[in-house]
Amino acid sequence: MRTRLIAAAGLLLTAAPVGVAVAPAAGAAEACTPTVSIAKPYQDPGGFVVFPASYSVCDSTRVTIKLRDRDAGPGWGGGYITVAAGASGTSYAGTCHPDGQTHRWVAYATLKTPKGGQLIAQTEKVYFKSKAVTGNCADWNPPPT
Repeated sequence: MRTRLIAAAGLLLTAAPVGVAVAPAAGAAEACTPTVSIAKPYQDPGGFVVFPASYSVCDSTRVTIKLRDRDAGPGWGGGYITVAAGASGTSYAGTCHPDGQTHRWVAYATLKTPKGGQLIAQTEKVYFKSKAVTGNCADWNPPPT
């Protein structure tokens, strides 16, 4: 049986991220530079592969973490949150496959406008190879704030 959980929560990040900053669009109402970065994924003790993305935004913005199990096919999964103007923090997405197999993952994060989904910034892709998980995955438990 394949179990999958995608979760997102605004939390603080301690890992060194891969990131990108984008200058404000011409005619923007505020002088602001939104940023998004994605840290190296890791696997928690309960079996979840965790994808942390940090952000800083100027206007209400959707933060999306897209992830793909490269051993399970071409489709992308992921989760997103919409954050208020001036917000910064970290969003975590996680997934667990208790099939006894190792999995190769690829992920990236984006900042988009909440309406229309116009891309503001996107990180480079990060890669991770998970350890095999047998039995049940533990409950999703992202790092504390």
